[in-house]
Amino acid sequence: MPHVPLEQADTVAQWRAAARSLLRDAGFENPNLEADYLLRHVLDYNTTQILTQGEHPLSPGNRSLLASLVQKRLNHVPLQHLTGEVEFRGLRLSVSPSVLIPRPETEGLVDHVLKFLDPSQESKVLDIGTGSGCIALAVAQESPQTQIWASDVSQDALNVASANADQCALSDRVRFKKADTILPLLKRKVVPAGSVDVIVSNPPYIGYQEKDALPVEVKDHEPGLALFANDEGLEMIRSLIHEAPYALRKGGFLAMEIGETQGERVLQLLQQASNASWSRPRIENDLAGRPRYALAILSSDPIPFDVGKEE
Repeated sequence: MPHVPLEQADTVAQWRAAARSLLRDAGFENPNLEADYLLRHVLDYNTTQILTQGEHPLSPGNRSLLASLVQKRLNHVPLQHLTGEVEFRGLRLSVSPSVLIPRPETEGLVDHVLKFLDPSQESKVLDIGTGSGCIALAVAQESPQTQIWASDVSQDALNVASANADQCALSDRVRFKKADTILPLLKRKVVPAGSVDVIVSNPPYIGYQEKDALPVEVKDHEPGLALFANDEGLEMIRSLIHEAPYALRKGGFLAMEIGETQGERVLQLLQQASNASWSRPRIENDLAGRPRYALAILSSDPIPFDVGKEE
């Protein structure tokens, strides 16, 4: 049976079929899932309701809103920007074009942090480049004994993260500060030098030369500040490795998300660090089997930090 055009779809089932067809013809990989995602968002339906309420008529307002969302999706606006939210380790977080959309790979980075933390001890965690706040808030939710600082160079990102903390009832657990890297936080005495148990970061790690190969949803709609770095994507990673020994305690943990082709180079940076010694530096895979996490323990004493001196 031919589908009615989207603008003529009066019921849930008609709209669902028409939207799926449009998205499929436009080359989207998961047109069925995407159409259902938009229906769930606008109608506040669950999957069962989408299947059982197919003859339910759409109100003019909902039909207009759904049509607008589909058109934006056809222009490759990310689904998460259309709905304004994403789920991350059970937390419902708001997202906007000011922050990187949290990915499943980053949930794995949180796993490594939680494995290191002793749930019976109070710990200090520093999240650099917090974006939406997903890492800091997930750690706060799942490790109640942990004191957390989270920083970002973008004030717009910090506004989103702070709102997410309020939304998740975790605003008393995470302190958000504006900074690009670690040392400014030490200089301002926001974070006590040499005392942090974990530094975690999902830094910008895509080289500018890779931009053209990225999906439109990423390169045109997510913040370049959170995506791209000089030195073939290694600039921020180098800074973190250099600056972490000023903030970490001896035996503290550095955990970074990296690009899947960067493992060997990042491992070399840790092994050849000139200002500190790292034990057990390693690269771990994500659930898809791609090298994704650079992990290491600071085996040397923390480097003394002079607030009045440029390091």
